[in-house]
Amino acid sequence: MRGDRRRFLAPVKLFLLCNLIYFVAAAQAGIGVLTVPLRVQTGPMMYHGVANAMVDDHLQMKAPAMTLEAKAERDSIKNVFATKYDGATVGIGKVIVAVLIPLYAIAFQILYVGRRRYFAEHLILSTHLTAFLLVAVAVMGLVAAGAQRLAMAGPQNDELLFGTFFTVAFGTYAYLAQRVAYGTERTGAAVRTGLLTLSMVPILVALKFVLFVVTLHWVG
Repeated sequence: MRGDRRRFLAPVKLFLLCNLIYFVAAAQAGIGVLTVPLRVQTGPMMYHGVANAMVDDHLQMKAPAMTLEAKAERDSIKNVFATKYDGATVGIGKVIVAVLIPLYAIAFQILYVGRRRYFAEHLILSTHLTAFLLVAVAVMGLVAAGAQRLAMAGPQNDELLFGTFFTVAFGTYAYLAQRVAYGTERTGAAVRTGLLTLSMVPILVALKFVLFVVTLHWVG
């Protein structure tokens, strides 16, 4: 009533807004950094052997196909399942991406052990970090999609390109966030940022595997 306004969004509201922005952009530009189709989960990912075995077990296809007809039937069943899986994993990914927040909060807790920082502080910083990454990747995806349209090129999903950008954006924001929020000295912030950046790949792989397992059981 007095006309006062909050200067900033609360961390959770900010994350939800950025989550919405990312997944709208992902649908428009075909971004696959945090949403992984079944063909990628069972192909390029380092755990593809386990993923293929889990899919075969889920579809009750443990025994090898002995005839061409049986193989064709299996391929048809897998194609239908892949369509259902890909449709479900996008929606589930909107929730699963929140797992990044506690994972990086734990990483900050370890890196700042003995500095008298509360875990709640790390949760807030991790929420802002994850929200920033969602928007940064969304913007890059839309720019890349626009450039492809102007060049009359077909849609692409360059994992290396997005992975590199993801790493640079993560490191830059993590460094600045520590300097601003915690008042960390430059050297300390740089060292911690390097360690956080090194942890990003295994954490993202773990996130995608969790997404695979949850989607696999959700589809039924």
